Amino acid sequence: MVVSCVVVGCTSRCIDSSLCFHRIPKEEKRRQLWLNAIKRKGWTPTSNDRVCGRHFISGKASTDASSPDYVPSVHMGYTASHKLTPEGKKARFARVKKRGCQKEEDVRDAEQKAEAASILLDLSMSQLSGADMECEGDEDASCPDTDIHDGCISQVAKLRKENKQTVTELGRLQRENETLANQCERQFGEEFLRGNQQDNFIYRTTILCCVCMAT
Repeated sequence: MVVSCVVVGCTSRCIDSSLCFHRIPKEEKRRQLWLNAIKRKGWTPTSNDRVCGRHFISGKASTDASSPDYVPSVHMGYTASHKLTPEGKKARFARVKKRGCQKEEDVRDAEQKAEAASILLDLSMSQLSGADMECEGDEDASCPDTDIHDGCISQVAKLRKENKQTVTELGRLQRENETLANQCERQFGEEFLRGNQQDNFIYRTTILCCVCMAT
């Protein structure tokens, strides 16, 4: 049996072809996105149906939900109402990825600062405790009336303040990441797609899981 591409107007066949041929996904959400993109009325896909690489920007499908090639989107046999070109999709995808990477880097930096501040705080407390024990154990030691640990106490207070500020900043970045992810989901999620399937399904594919994540 000769396998051919199911996209309307496409004549690509698997025999003697250098193109990749992809099955219609089984996962429900992604499958629906593919069917919306193919737009064949009254058609029920079978296990033998394929979509060729000609309909993906890179020449093959991607399993990355934030990639523009998560769903076929070029040479689909109809004119999309928007004018987003393959180059435009790539640029949009790159911008989303860059924002997500920057957010992840900010969170990692905040986590590292919080960890470093916590270590320094523990070290200072340990040194302060050791000095107290040394002074108490030496009966002949002449401990001045003034607090000899003023410097240590001041340093501990400073570290506590910095640690608190760093933890607060980390929490803010995590909340900001979560808010951004929720905004993307509201703007480009399933409700958006169902509300305007013909015009907006490609936007959904480019920002499905932007940023990701800040967990």
